[in-house]
Amino acid sequence: MINTQLYSLITFVYLLCTVLYLVHLLFKINKIGQIATALTFLACLTHLATFILRWVETYQLGMGHLPIRGPYECLTFSALAIVLFYLVIERTIKTKAFGGFILPLVFLLMVFATISSQIDRQILPMPEVLQGNYINYHLASCFIGYAAFTVSFVASILFLIDRKGDNLRSRGVGGSIPSRRVLDNISYKMIAIGFVMFTILIVTGMFRSKIIWGNYWEWDAVQTWSLIAWLVYAVILHGRFAWKWSGTITAILSIIGFALSIISFLTGAGFIFSSGHFPITG
Repeated sequence: MINTQLYSLITFVYLLCTVLYLVHLLFKINKIGQIATALTFLACLTHLATFILRWVETYQLGMGHLPIRGPYECLTFSALAIVLFYLVIERTIKTKAFGGFILPLVFLLMVFATISSQIDRQILPMPEVLQGNYINYHLASCFIGYAAFTVSFVASILFLIDRKGDNLRSRGVGGSIPSRRVLDNISYKMIAIGFVMFTILIVTGMFRSKIIWGNYWEWDAVQTWSLIAWLVYAVILHGRFAWKWSGTITAILSIIGFALSIISFLTGAGFIFSSGHFPITG
């Protein structure tokens, strides 16, 4: 399939982007940063076009569903969402240094998806019980939410490491990365987006549960862990509005929420815990 070949090519381009962003971060060469942004934008456009191409192919094969079905598609789609979020953030905060921490994650997601021998790259059909547009909303919101929480997680880690800027300045990069105020703002906005996506995920999942199990809520392991993660992020947002939370407490809760959301993903994928949830690996 041409789309799998394109994904492999895009993975290599993301590697180049990672190297360029790291060089810019460490040596503060503006021209390198400009090239990194242009190449990332080009890779993102190609990535989006490849996703659409694979989507069209699902219809050509008589399946007709959003290509977010197996781990290959889930990982590549998440990488695409992270890059899109990053490019918007870069344009907003007017600094490219954050890319030195985001693009390596994107590259790792893509390289695992395209190289791992344990991952099937074929287009997989949806089970009959899950066919319909609602499952597209369920899956898309799920992995857009994961992508937003990933960006928030990275911003939170940098916020905690860079206390007063001393820790990163000692490594020669403290003057390049966004300020703690900007990192806190990035984390908060990504949490807000991810929270909305996870709300859609949970609501559409309830309708799925009704179709399959006859009840809107079955306390399935995936439902439970997703709900716990959602509640943590709800606490963060409520704390922000009601008690003006910011800074360290938000960063710590963001990291906790991200860990819980990853547990939800791994459970749904069938890697940990037993679940009657439809596995993305199936």
